[in-house]
Amino acid sequence: MKNLLSFFSVAFLFVILGSCSSMNNMKPDDSAALRAENQSLSNQIIALNEKIMSMSPELNVEKVTLVGDILFDEGSDVIKPEGKAALDKIVKKLTDAKDKFIRIEGYTDDLAIAPAYQSKYPSNWELSSARANAVLRYLIEKGVKPEMIKSTGYGKYNPVASNDTTEGRAQNRRIEVELVPMDTRSKFK
Repeated sequence: MKNLLSFFSVAFLFVILGSCSSMNNMKPDDSAALRAENQSLSNQIIALNEKIMSMSPELNVEKVTLVGDILFDEGSDVIKPEGKAALDKIVKKLTDAKDKFIRIEGYTDDLAIAPAYQSKYPSNWELSSARANAVLRYLIEKGVKPEMIKSTGYGKYNPVASNDTTEGRAQNRRIEVELVPMDTRSKFK
């Protein structure tokens, strides 16, 4: 079963990497094509996360990773419409999880915060925390019980890929939503 999950993770990475390389060949005047490509990628990510979540009971998978660029614009903690659509797909699973707590973790790449955003977010740590909190608030609005959910930001720490490439940095800008056993709650107080 874990092999099946690995297959979906690898397939997801190929979709993202293939799309990134095709975007590098576009001209600046291809903004409509870029928006269409971005929407297509958003839909593919939502579909893959849905597939993983639907298989969760048999695979014992209780974590969803959402790519940050789908959820947020650069330097922002406002969830984009496609990000809300992705979160809406997992709300039922989260509200139905009676014996689990929900942990939301925000991560960024290691690039410094752009000067235009430094007054609000002095570092990636503040930005990752603000994004995790935005997801927390959205999920609470959708019916998740506040006492069952926690959020934290890790900034550039705990990357899942190398920050030496554009593709790696894109993978590191993410939100992870995880169901954790109730007996670990003391770790999050």
